[in-house]
Amino acid sequence: MKSSICTLYSHHTIRLLLLLIALLSTTHQVMAFSTPSPQVPSTLESILPSSTSPASIEGTPYDNPLLYDAYELGMQEVLESFRITQKKGNPQDLEAAKRFLFSPKRFVDPSPAPTSKEEFKGYMTLQSDMFMAEAGIDKNQMQLVLRALTYIGDHCAKKGTSAPLHVAWDKVKEAGLSPRGNALSAYLYILSSLPLGNADVNIDIDASANSTYNIDVAGEVAFYHDMIYKPTESTVSIQIKSLVEKGKTEEAEQLLWNLESTSSPPPAQEQSKKKKENDETLRLRTCVPVLQSYCQEGDVSRGLQLYNKMRLATFVHFEAETYALILSSLARRGYFRQDSEAIHGAGELFGCASGCGAPLFNAIAADMADDVLEISIDSAKEIRNAFVEGFASSEYGRNLYPVPFDCDMSSLSDLAAEDELVANRITIDSNSTICSRTQAKLRLILLEESQKQHVHDTLLEMADTQFEAHESKLQKKGNKPSKASTEENYAGKQIEGFANWLNDREGDPFTAIVDGANVAYYGLGCINYHQIKLMVNSLEKMGETPLVVMPQKYAQKKFYLRQGYVQELPDSQMAILQELEDSGKLYIVPHRCLDDYYWMLSSVSKQTLSRKGANLDVSIDNEEGRFPGTRPILLTNDQMRDHKLELLEPRLFRRWVSSHIVNYHFPPFMNDAWEERDINFSPADFTSREIQGNPSNVNGNHDNGAMAWHFPVRDWDKNDRFCVRIPTIKANSN
Repeated sequence: MKSSICTLYSHHTIRLLLLLIALLSTTHQVMAFSTPSPQVPSTLESILPSSTSPASIEGTPYDNPLLYDAYELGMQEVLESFRITQKKGNPQDLEAAKRFLFSPKRFVDPSPAPTSKEEFKGYMTLQSDMFMAEAGIDKNQMQLVLRALTYIGDHCAKKGTSAPLHVAWDKVKEAGLSPRGNALSAYLYILSSLPLGNADVNIDIDASANSTYNIDVAGEVAFYHDMIYKPTESTVSIQIKSLVEKGKTEEAEQLLWNLESTSSPPPAQEQSKKKKENDETLRLRTCVPVLQSYCQEGDVSRGLQLYNKMRLATFVHFEAETYALILSSLARRGYFRQDSEAIHGAGELFGCASGCGAPLFNAIAADMADDVLEISIDSAKEIRNAFVEGFASSEYGRNLYPVPFDCDMSSLSDLAAEDELVANRITIDSNSTICSRTQAKLRLILLEESQKQHVHDTLLEMADTQFEAHESKLQKKGNKPSKASTEENYAGKQIEGFANWLNDREGDPFTAIVDGANVAYYGLGCINYHQIKLMVNSLEKMGETPLVVMPQKYAQKKFYLRQGYVQELPDSQMAILQELEDSGKLYIVPHRCLDDYYWMLSSVSKQTLSRKGANLDVSIDNEEGRFPGTRPILLTNDQMRDHKLELLEPRLFRRWVSSHIVNYHFPPFMNDAWEERDINFSPADFTSREIQGNPSNVNGNHDNGAMAWHFPVRDWDKNDRFCVRIPTIKANSN
């Protein structure tokens, strides 16, 4: 490395001396400017350097006149702006800067940049010195140049055009400038997110048949940024995309792991991971171009190794489309067939001996089930068509045909042969939860005990946090502090008291928890206890044991329903309230505590004494005709948008909601709200709407260990799934 630096310095020093001799011997003085006007000269030839011949424009943005015209217009506006003219300085300095800024050609060609940070700093110094000698510009004038080339980035962002930056960046390189990090970030944002040109300047990079300019400017800016400053996820992403487009996929992958090795937060910062993730951490979008390249090239071994590393990376969160890319790439090349050649290293990565066939698909699908909830219609068709292509010459795929991307996939209900590949849309039987194609029985997947405990503990914490925030908000409005606000952890203690009450009470365990405020208010615009009575009566007729959770505010004779409106409950509704309380079917949530947390917590309560360890869940074939599924059910139409991100990660939150929440609808009454009406219920899921694999059972003997995977698909019916089953027995050639 030391010798390469010396060679670099020696080369540029000799060139610099020759340039200085040429400058001293010429009769023209480069620094003698005769144009006193601060305006840009109309004839640009008058400000070209006269001491030496200008560098060639071939292969530069000057080779495309439309790019230079866009730059010239933008730079004129920048130099006329207050941001430039407010800076005090010698008028000759500004003219010298303009001489370079408006030159339609280079004064000197930049040398190829080294790829080592140690060499890059010296390279920039030499490039700058060489440029200043060639162009006759001093350090003060260089600062004006740097300022103008920085401001044009902001100017382009406001105008919504990237065209001027092609010339601007070429001048940055030529002058050996080191813009600030935020200036380079502005260039990167514009060049990578905005199209070339705008509505006013229709730029065509191939406008001239003779143009040889074809430079990946965003990639160059990202490279310079990472040579001068600490790499970020954004700059590495742009460099990776650039390398992949040039066919340098392995080099691009190395950049991934260089970023990953420098982005892991130290233990002391574990709690601030989200903040750190914003800038310097490896993300899915950084990795996907490399993964796509491996998949498109057919280098599945490297692709799967990268996939495995991505799953181990802290901040890489997979999306359904990423899994669809992997599965379709492998399926298209026939790697899920029994007779496929094993993928090198796949067996060790996924713990399957064969490294191909059904075991490989099962392993990746299991990973997918851990990370995503559902797939898109396009992903389902992509995977289906990939199987059609990969199994085209096999008897296993004898009944599969491609689905055009502009057509929907039709549902199929015929029983598949045990040696037949299944990659179809199917409808689950709502009574048996069995797939008609594979005879696999889908499951209702519930929260594990540790996850229920997490919900319980999180709700206790959320109760205190919400109470304190609410009290603070009221006091800012001029309300006096409540007595409860003076007690430490008041809300947490109150909800913990509710949890203890559920565990310590005797009698029948509650199997249905009613969100009282939600039901009482539904469709009326005011609180009406007659609707709660109708709900309780309906649940009891269905064999449930209900508990109504009601805020203390609405359990009084008079209360403020909303600003400017006081509601007073009639005696008939107060009688219902008293009846519920006397019969032990009502729990009143203390003043200023959020009732949502109470009915949510009840879903994970063990109800220790009343349950006595009994399983409250209801089977599909129960003789009482009750809704099948887990207990207790929660009766509410609350979408819980304010709670789900705090309570559980998305997959577990859906698992909790789908297995506990029962929505309802009251039909309109004819005369009075207390009329008997049949409530319409939308039962909780009887099978989990998430990706799951279950034994195929076409032959009644679990089909030689074949697994049927069912994928929920966005915009399909609730009971529809995309089903994949790869047979594990030899195909019947008959």
